Amino acid sequence: MIIIFLIQLIGLKERYGYRISDFYSINAVKNIAEHIVILLQLRGISKKFNDFNALNGIDFSINQGEIVGLVGPNGAGKTTLFNIISGRLKPSSGNILFEGKKINGLKPHRICRLGISRTFQSSRPFIKMTALNNILTGHLFGKGFRLHTRSEDVQMALELLEVVGIPHKAETLAEDLTLSEKRRLDLARALATRPKLLLLDEVAAGFSPVLVKQAVQLINRVRERGVTILIIDHFLTLSLKVSDRLLVLDHGEKIAEGPPNKVMKNREVGRAYLGLQHQKD
Repeated sequence: MIIIFLIQLIGLKERYGYRISDFYSINAVKNIAEHIVILLQLRGISKKFNDFNALNGIDFSINQGEIVGLVGPNGAGKTTLFNIISGRLKPSSGNILFEGKKINGLKPHRICRLGISRTFQSSRPFIKMTALNNILTGHLFGKGFRLHTRSEDVQMALELLEVVGIPHKAETLAEDLTLSEKRRLDLARALATRPKLLLLDEVAAGFSPVLVKQAVQLINRVRERGVTILIIDHFLTLSLKVSDRLLVLDHGEKIAEGPPNKVMKNREVGRAYLGLQHQKD
């Protein structure tokens, strides 16, 4: 029964199409387990800045093919966690496993070449380069080091511009793009490194409802390419629409984890994230 509960909790029932009655079959449980591949695992990750505990004993994992939303109030530790996963910061304690291998202490470029890429909350294109060349830069340096562009490289970059919805901006300088277009370019450049895991930091921040809807479609297209995604989304505008699970941080602590509809009913989340007061039943 514990196995049945855990499977229902993380939403595999919906994802793999099993009926509730199927969970009473040991064979059905084994079949579901065979689909699960843990891509990223964090074990007891803590980070201290002098006497300040930015993260405290964070444990969680991401399965291949999932979209996981990382949410929480300002100062919760979301960006610190991203920086640790991507190698910009070293954890004070704990281990990070990617595809079963420890990646603690590796430089960001080595982690990128293993298959983890990211975007940043503030768009960071090479503003004096065209959109096409921005993507080519990510491709040529993300998985190795090459100075010469081949025709297949250009074709790949053009295809990524199509994926993110700005194929007509190929020869436009990045500095001349709108905020939405720059965010799309950031995503295309990250995809050019051919990641297995993509970390998206506030990719829809400041977007109108129409742009958020477009971002949802874009994230789903990325997932269809076989990319696993972890999204920081402070205002929940995107993560509630695309995530299989939410991971909620508050003051460096994990306070909730699970399917979005259950997490948003959690009282700790209501108090810490939404500012609601505790109410008696």
